[in-house]
Formats: sequence, structure tokens, C-alpha cells
Amino acid sequence: MTSFSIVYVVQRFFYRIFVFLRNWYIGSFFAVSHRTLLILGSLDQSFALRVNLRHFFDPLYQDHTALGHTLGVFFRGSRLAGAVVLYAAIVAAALFLYLSWAAIPIIILWKGFF
Repeated sequence: MTSFSIVYVVQRFFYRIFVFLRNWYIGSFFAVSHRTLLILGSLDQSFALRVNLRHFFDPLYQDHTALGHTLGVFFRGSRLAGAVVLYAAIVAAALFLYLSWAAIPIIILWKGFF
């Protein structure tokens, strides 16, 4: 009977390590990516990246003069550039946050062994 209990304890030990690693790495990846997508979605309400890309060469405020076409491209281009820079910064920050979070168990094990 004791051999079954030892097998059970060893099995549960490795199972708990597996569950911890799955929750730590995969669960946190989905949490960070979900939160990042929510932030980018809320920012898209302000910057309207897709809408500005779709109407990039349309005149601004339906002013079909040469000035309206020129200003439309200029303003939409600057708005697109700002949005892309901001989106890239947010994605880079989320990636840095996740990689820092993922490195914590490795650093702890490294410090424990050396």
C-alpha cells in the first residue's frame, strides 16, 4: 500500500509543477495579450487607425479642392504615424512586461542553484 502512496505523491508533485508552469507562462501570456488588445481597442476609438487608413486619400471634411486633398493626406498621415508609434510602444511595453514576468521563475531557480 505504501508504494501506491509514494507513486501518488510523486505524480502529484510533477502534476503541480506542470500546472504551475502552464498557469505562469500560458495563462499570463493570454492575460497580457488580452489586456493589450483591450487597450489597443480603446485607443482605436480615439485614433481610428483603420478608418484613417481606409480614407487616407479622401479629402478632409469632404472639401474636394486641392487644398482639401492635400490637408487630408497630411493630417491623416500624421495621425496614422502617431497612432502607429503609440501602438508599437504599447505592444513593446506589453512584450517587455510578459518577458520580465516569464523570467522570474528562471531567475529564482538560477539564484537558488548558484
